[in-house]
Amino acid sequence: MLGRNGAKLWDTPLTWYVYGALEVSWAYSLIHYIRIHILIFEDSMYTTSLIGVFTCLFMILGSKMENRQLRIAWDWLGLLVPLILLLKDVSQGGLLIFILYLLFFSFCLGLGLPSVLSEVMQATNFENRGKVSGLLCVFAFSSVFAFILLGSLLLVALMKALALATYLFKVKFEQLVKVDGYFKAGRRVTLSLFLLWLLFLLIDSIASMNLTVLLNEIDVLILRLFVILIGLPALLVSGFLFDLYGRRLFILTAFLLLGVEYALISLEPSFIILYPVLDGVSWGFLTVFFTLVVWSDISPPEERELYYVLGLSPPFLANAFSELYRVIGPRIEFWQLFPLVSLFLFMAALAMFFIPETMPEAVLERKRMERYIKSAKRFKERRV
Repeated sequence: MLGRNGAKLWDTPLTWYVYGALEVSWAYSLIHYIRIHILIFEDSMYTTSLIGVFTCLFMILGSKMENRQLRIAWDWLGLLVPLILLLKDVSQGGLLIFILYLLFFSFCLGLGLPSVLSEVMQATNFENRGKVSGLLCVFAFSSVFAFILLGSLLLVALMKALALATYLFKVKFEQLVKVDGYFKAGRRVTLSLFLLWLLFLLIDSIASMNLTVLLNEIDVLILRLFVILIGLPALLVSGFLFDLYGRRLFILTAFLLLGVEYALISLEPSFIILYPVLDGVSWGFLTVFFTLVVWSDISPPEERELYYVLGLSPPFLANAFSELYRVIGPRIEFWQLFPLVSLFLFMAALAMFFIPETMPEAVLERKRMERYIKSAKRFKERRV
């Protein structure tokens, strides 16, 4: 249970975190299946673009979903989605029926996610938020990886069923959870973080599509598999480092690493061998920070759902943009594109330099003092 200072990772009931992990895992797995399934059977590059835009709209509509019955109804509808996909070919039935399916899927994906993350993250504070976020991300991406290997929609349905059961059980503990303080960042900083996250995803999606210029499709898939395998531990490590040393330094470093990566590939394509390591580690840190950590750091409790819309919508928008760009975008050679991507990433690192640290200075100073005291004790023990 949550202590008075709320400083420990497991002071909050474990059910609270399991619920959030199951909801995010369900959403990520469903997105992956819908994208692959519809692109294959519908042969339409605009499908995922529509899902991305519709999902963002439903996120905005659901950012103030405080009615508990509506939340439970949303979970029940989400349980129907994998069952519908399992039993029915949604590409059959005409354009109108297909669009209605897309609206329904987008509704089930987007309406409740901001509220889910807001509720789960309100049980965290500045000192354990990174660890909790890292664990949630590892659980979510591992579940997606398992779903890719197994390919069973029943696994997705099971995730949602467990999430619904956990939510009903979790309600008993809500009075024990206090909402922690937040860093007053200001609207300009909030907008800067959102734009930085969105622009980075847009540019990175275009750059990733151009990997096929250097490698064949099988090699690109293998490369991305290694990125995931390296990125999973980076998700966990990043959370612990965020809580120990603050956020900004590591995000600045992640942008610098990605900038160096694309600069090296621009100079010599054989440096693509470094791509899985640099990309996996950097993406691990950026995902935990921009998806979960920063929005809880800077959001007033009464507006936290809306802030999570800012964190969740850029991946959907970037995916929608990348699909449109694949169809109608101009062809750019990698030796023209990668230097520009590298330049943007260095500029993103420079922008992070001017964005304030979102972990309060008082917390950082206390952690520095705790590390100093521990080091002094160890030194004294060695001298004795």
